[in-house]
Amino acid sequence: MKGRSHFTLSLLSLVVFTYPFWLDLSPVTWLGIYAGLLTGSLAPDVDAPDAVIFHLRLLPRELRALLSLFGYLLRYLVYLPLSFLFWMILSRSYRHEHRGLLHTPVGVTLASLLVLGYTTFVFLLLARPLSLSLLLLAVAFWAGCLLHLLQDSCTPGGIAWVFPLHCRRLRGTIRTDNRTDPRPLLYAGILLGCLVFLILMPDLPSPIMGGIAMLTLIGVWSLFLVLAGTSLGST
Repeated sequence: MKGRSHFTLSLLSLVVFTYPFWLDLSPVTWLGIYAGLLTGSLAPDVDAPDAVIFHLRLLPRELRALLSLFGYLLRYLVYLPLSFLFWMILSRSYRHEHRGLLHTPVGVTLASLLVLGYTTFVFLLLARPLSLSLLLLAVAFWAGCLLHLLQDSCTPGGIAWVFPLHCRRLRGTIRTDNRTDPRPLLYAGILLGCLVFLILMPDLPSPIMGGIAMLTLIGVWSLFLVLAGTSLGST
């Protein structure tokens, strides 16, 4: 999908999932979680020179510069070292390409661990205390990456979910070059409807509301995959 669709659908998915817990954490913690997920939702595309993370015009200039810097750090300190490692291990069966390593669960999991490691190192270097918020940020980044993969499973390029065990891809029919396809906008509307549904529900304990939010997200994303005509294709 287009970067803007990744950004929008990931943000709405996070809002739906976290709505029941908004009062349970501090605003600073939520800021870190949302920042982690939104950067994670764009991070798998850093292997492409035209990735939206380098050209997100919707944000103020300072935030665009910060996001672009983070994108280059991801490319040169995370993606390329991991890509070289997999090239060494898999040799000729590994291809350095867009929708390659960073578009697999194993790739984004390793990338998230590296991001956590780098961030922890910086905190220790600055003599700053480590906290649960740091781990939550890394988990949010990982979740954003997985949402990116889920969304790209709706496109013809597809995602190899079990790489490196197998390279067959889960593919859909939403073309990124088709600006008239209404399905990404429809998905956003459905997610907004889910949020309204949760807001209008009676006041229930957070764990119960969280379970309802999770089941709602699983249901709507299953529907999205069906609407995208997603099926298991070739490599």
